[in-house]
Amino acid sequence: MFCQSRNSRDEGSSAAAQSPSGLTPPTDALYWTQYPVWYPIFRKHAPKSSLINISTTQPEFVRWMETDSITLPVGSGPSTAPPKISSIPSPSASVASDESDSDDDDDEDEEEPVRLEQLDSAIRKVLEKYDGGPVFPKLNWSAPQDAAFMLAGNALQCRHPEDVYLVLKSSEFASRDIEQLQHLASAPASSHLQLVLKQWASFNRSYEFRVFVRENLLIAISQRDATFYPHLQPVSLQEELCDQIYDFWYDVVRPLSRPASSLANGDGNKESRPKFPLKDYVMDVYISKDRSRVWIVDFNPWLPRTDPLLFDYDELESISRESLLRPPSPEEDPNEDEDSLLRLAISSPAQPPQTSGESSQDPRPRPWCEEDVVFRVLDDQRMQSNSATYSSNMVPHDLVDFAKATTSAGGNPGSQGLSVDQVVEQWNKTILAQEAQQEQDFVQISISVRGCQSQEASCRTAPDASVLM
Repeated sequence: MFCQSRNSRDEGSSAAAQSPSGLTPPTDALYWTQYPVWYPIFRKHAPKSSLINISTTQPEFVRWMETDSITLPVGSGPSTAPPKISSIPSPSASVASDESDSDDDDDEDEEEPVRLEQLDSAIRKVLEKYDGGPVFPKLNWSAPQDAAFMLAGNALQCRHPEDVYLVLKSSEFASRDIEQLQHLASAPASSHLQLVLKQWASFNRSYEFRVFVRENLLIAISQRDATFYPHLQPVSLQEELCDQIYDFWYDVVRPLSRPASSLANGDGNKESRPKFPLKDYVMDVYISKDRSRVWIVDFNPWLPRTDPLLFDYDELESISRESLLRPPSPEEDPNEDEDSLLRLAISSPAQPPQTSGESSQDPRPRPWCEEDVVFRVLDDQRMQSNSATYSSNMVPHDLVDFAKATTSAGGNPGSQGLSVDQVVEQWNKTILAQEAQQEQDFVQISISVRGCQSQEASCRTAPDASVLM
């Protein structure tokens, strides 16, 4: 079977005349793509995960996330014993004396240490459940990928509650998730902020793919990591990967997918309702190293907030319009019932089987199938970005270390409890003090060098001692 891997598709004039129906309402799309909602449905096809309901476990977590403070909660580190409190690097005496008044003001603004004991305990239980191994954190929709640089190795391997808090607090993605919950007021069921902790697993990033489903048809697949991989270039391998992903979607996800509007029918039989009633969504999958299994990594709403990666949404809509020009096969038409299928089978004349040498004379276009899926990987090394992912969110490691020392990582009693602005102010003071100290050291070195040079000149002009004798 062949999946298209070309960069563009030729559209007939009729394609522009037919457009896909309206997208799934944003509230439905956001509700059903929450990890706590879809994970129970596809549990056996997703990595092991544990869910912690923030609303019932530690609602104070939300308030802490919304503050400007970067002080980590008390007792969230490797040990519950209070560690030594790190002091702020002190500038030179002259600079410190000039800023004494502002330092007094900062002391008045210090915050009370934050304690999230119930959430700490819940996170530690999950870590023990996974034999003390690291976990990968995320909230309802997003993982704090933009804050991975805060941990060693630029990976979201969290071994203690403080690691989880640090990356979530530093992430714009996590903040967006908290804000987004307010858009779900009219969703089929109420939603609560939940912390997802996935058991850590090393993925080969070249085998992560993003799958685009529009109108219950898989129309496109994109490589997730925007890196040029030579081993992905053979067309034969691309065909195999495309077929494997399509078959998985067709056999596992598609049977549970129906239009979200079906949820509005309160009179329907609960058992007959679809378990995953979305017709438009973006699914992230991972193919195992031995290519024996496909795993669901995440579901994303078909909304601008979801990155189309190697496509753009206008192009995806164009592909979708083309797919709608194809007649659905009986087994793929979600609107057909058994009676209509039976009547169609009785009224349709029998067609003789075709031999391999015969060509079809049927003028009707064939149904949309996996041969039509656009499969795309980065095929030119010059197109890959050399900058680090989410580089715009990063700050120097020196500043991160300074912030940890300034706020006494762990948020224990006596910590400074400074806000982000106050940490930056202290950082700038320290840099100015260091520059002043370096300038002073340079002056002293210059004086010493000039003194040595003068002494050397005096030695050269002095009379020889042997002559005086």
